[in-house]
Amino acid sequence: MSHFSIFGIRSNRIAVYGALASALGIASGSSIAAPCVSGVPYTTVGANDCQVPAGVTSISVSATGAGGGGGVGKAGAAGAIVTGTISVTPGSNLPLFVGGGGKGFNAGAGGGGSSNVNADAIGNQVIAGGGGGGSSQFGANPTPGLSGPGPGAAGNGGPGGNGNFLGGDGVGGAGGIGNGTGAGGVNPVNSQAGGGGGGFGGGISSGGGGGRGGGSVSAGANISFAVASNGGALQTNGGDGSITLTFTPAPAPQASVACTPSELTDAANQISTCTVTLSLASAQAMDVNLNLPAASPRYSTTCASPITVAANATSASCTITATANTTPGDGDVTAQLSIAAPTLADAYTVSGSPAQVVVKDDDSQAVAGPTPVPSLGVLGLIALSSLLAIFGITRSRRRSA
Repeated sequence: MSHFSIFGIRSNRIAVYGALASALGIASGSSIAAPCVSGVPYTTVGANDCQVPAGVTSISVSATGAGGGGGVGKAGAAGAIVTGTISVTPGSNLPLFVGGGGKGFNAGAGGGGSSNVNADAIGNQVIAGGGGGGSSQFGANPTPGLSGPGPGAAGNGGPGGNGNFLGGDGVGGAGGIGNGTGAGGVNPVNSQAGGGGGGFGGGISSGGGGGRGGGSVSAGANISFAVASNGGALQTNGGDGSITLTFTPAPAPQASVACTPSELTDAANQISTCTVTLSLASAQAMDVNLNLPAASPRYSTTCASPITVAANATSASCTITATANTTPGDGDVTAQLSIAAPTLADAYTVSGSPAQVVVKDDDSQAVAGPTPVPSLGVLGLIALSSLLAIFGITRSRRRSA
């Protein structure tokens, strides 16, 4: 994988290009890292990027730079231990890099690699320099460095010893992050130095002096420095670095939704306000996913997914509006709105029941008028009267008989 150095920080070209693309609004297509783990050391040498969990806005970091390798005459220097607190954004990728131990050698040895967290974020980073490589048999003992003054700036190793037969320190090569290729300084007379912290110097003459300790440049809150004990013994590789993150996620808020009123009629100005509510406010704006109402000509909605609850707020609203019409008999319809699962795991939990808004039909069908009673004409009345008269005469005769 291709890397290069920015201000002494060993950087992944792909990561840097991705960051530039992000800043320019260009999609990078890179995959999301695994969630960051609290309290468990990262010890795999190289990149260990992770995703900040929901609810986490600050992380305490303890980074240990790798130890320098042991030379034929002197042991390697230990890396620095740097602790501090950095601010983070939930859901963002947090760059981690664990430095590798310097290689032991039968002359001047290699320096250990720096370990860093968020190294490119100037002002919000933790960088622990690696220890310098041990010298050859006539060289000076490597001296651990903590804050990296002078050549130890920006996480590079301090100078390797450029010694002579008296074993004095001289100008050495500053290495980059990881077990890179920083060269030892050259004595004009007869020797090369051990590599500085963060690089493998690989001095080859018996007069090489020891590398100094790696530099550590960090920024954040509560930054402190100490010395590890991972320098390599004679002709032995130095110990690898490590990174431990510690954080306490805030409890995930519960997300619910309710619509008021829950009944509308299909007339003008019939509007229900639907409110998404979080049980806890978040320091960052939070997107809440919604299952939206089915499309219908009987109502419209301003609700969209996701709906954003502003930072330090607990609610956001949208509306469902009935469509006014005068069509009788088109019945009632129900618009349903509910909370969907979060995009970022554990950002919130779904609470309560779906909200329902019933749009009722208020247009009655026309009622038929009364059926007119059939009437008899003049001739009908005469005929009916005649029949009744005949009927009455007949009954009277029967009674007389």
